[in-house]
Amino acid sequence: MTATDSDAAALRRIVAAARPCVQGLAPYVPGARPSTVDEQVCRLASNENPLGPSPKALAALAEPANLSRYPDNDGHALREVLSARHDCPADCLLFGNGSSDLLDLVACAYLEAGRSAAFARHAFVVYPLVVQAAGAEARISAPHPAEHEQPLGHDPETLRERVSETTAVVFIANPNNPTGTVLTDDEIRTLIEALPPQVLVVLDEAYAEYRDPIPAAGRFLEYPQVIVTRTFSKIFGLAGLRIGYALAHPEVVAMLNRVRQPFNVNTLAQQAAVAAVGDEEHVAHSRAANAEGMQRLLEAAHGLQLRPLGTHANFLTLDFGDQAQAVVAYLRERGILVRALPEYELPDWLRFTIGTPDETRILIDALHAWRQS
Repeated sequence: MTATDSDAAALRRIVAAARPCVQGLAPYVPGARPSTVDEQVCRLASNENPLGPSPKALAALAEPANLSRYPDNDGHALREVLSARHDCPADCLLFGNGSSDLLDLVACAYLEAGRSAAFARHAFVVYPLVVQAAGAEARISAPHPAEHEQPLGHDPETLRERVSETTAVVFIANPNNPTGTVLTDDEIRTLIEALPPQVLVVLDEAYAEYRDPIPAAGRFLEYPQVIVTRTFSKIFGLAGLRIGYALAHPEVVAMLNRVRQPFNVNTLAQQAAVAAVGDEEHVAHSRAANAEGMQRLLEAAHGLQLRPLGTHANFLTLDFGDQAQAVVAYLRERGILVRALPEYELPDWLRFTIGTPDETRILIDALHAWRQS
């Protein structure tokens, strides 16, 4: 397509007409993907469950579904099973196209120019994206030091200090991606109670099912300003279907519903999620496999003198110093995709998803070969 000078000038004006906060926004960069469809790789960059979906979820997807009709806008079947699972009222639940959709709904409903949101440095990279897209100010807190028992993780004291009179939302990833670190429930309660009551606290618990024990999703429902988000993309293995949920006070749910797109969760995703919730055996198997793979990778890391961060999720983040980018290229040449972390301000660190036993063996062998080279 050939553009005339007037077309090019018009295009420049169209691009320049976007809101300034969007013009300066860098889009989300996902974990490394294969460069070709046929490429055989160990995909250890996006924290997916290597065991895949629950057999019950796969069976549910094979059942007939009327795809010529719109999805259930309110997710009644999923609402019923999650309400029972978390012992919470049904109107405390809200569904999204992945939990990142729910984070965007919070920003859409509560953030704008003149308001701010607080979150920790090295927290999930979607927080600054949704905050900037809303035109709000990001107030970023200093993390714990590297020698802390939760190294580079959220420091609730410095996070509280970043809350100002303009702050409408505080985002907390627990466990945090990419550090794998956690805050205790007591630390979270102390922080909530120290904040102004109108400040929303979003607890992003995408990896909660990998903690031991698994925390109850509804444990903070007595605080009307708390929103807990979870996802079916991680331990439930449904990343390709994009479905997540939030628990919050019914009036907060009603407010978020005002900005939620209609039919935002498709029929197949709802169908699979209902079945996945009921497959406790698959969750237990996934947890056990993750724990075993994590132990093997931790032992290898110590043997290779690579410093790890927290281990409360399904990934391990390791310090490679100024060799990080070279290691990414070295592993890529051997069919192993891992996550570099420059956008998290951790350029010396790499994040490794815990894969299958074979994938973990291949990764460890490759790291040993790199060290020897």
